[in-house]
Amino acid sequence: CFVDSDDVLLTDSFPLEILAEHGYDIVGFNMLKIDGKGNGTPYRRYRYCYGKVYEPAATFMKGRNLMPCVCAYIFRRQMLTEAGLSFIPHIYHEDEDFTPRTFAAAQSFVAVNVDFYGYRDNEDSITTTLDTRKQEWKLRDLVSILRGLRQSAMKDERFRECTQYKMDYLAVDTLRLLLRMKHSKKFRNEIIASLKDIGLFPLHWHWNIKHIAFNILTRYIFR
Repeated sequence: CFVDSDDVLLTDSFPLEILAEHGYDIVGFNMLKIDGKGNGTPYRRYRYCYGKVYEPAATFMKGRNLMPCVCAYIFRRQMLTEAGLSFIPHIYHEDEDFTPRTFAAAQSFVAVNVDFYGYRDNEDSITTTLDTRKQEWKLRDLVSILRGLRQSAMKDERFRECTQYKMDYLAVDTLRLLLRMKHSKKFRNEIIASLKDIGLFPLHWHWNIKHIAFNILTRYIFR
């Protein structure tokens, strides 16, 4: 498992026998958002599929915007090493690449209704920073990740089927970040041109009211 330096594992709550007896490749669990007073608010992502085993794990990804944070899972190390899975070094949000590839390679996934991980908001993190330079670095990294996922999808139909929904919503996140701050016209054009080249702009249609509205908005703004 992976743990950020300012977070905490609620180790007494995890049923370790799940790992020992069944040998699942990936196990998901609930996370707690911990405030400044130490109070935790549950974040449950698997309300309709606790205990269901997905074999292969990639079937869980279809039609879902997969949670990328590696802290949200326990991975079987042997599976990672046999599949040759590792992080891309020196980029922001490397788990956006790592987690989909891991689900595509894993033979099994199960989610358990256990509050196991406590995470704390960090005002200086890359997800919240208003530093323009860092945000531009992050956006270029997201485009690079999308390009790599797309290249893999072009070579493997099964990978494409499993990751298409994730890639669509990663493109949404990229555009949201682009709109969040005032970037130069040159930089905005760079990101949009890259998304067009990858085949993710204009956004693909998904029949969700918020997504439809955002799709129309971005087509108008970046026309």
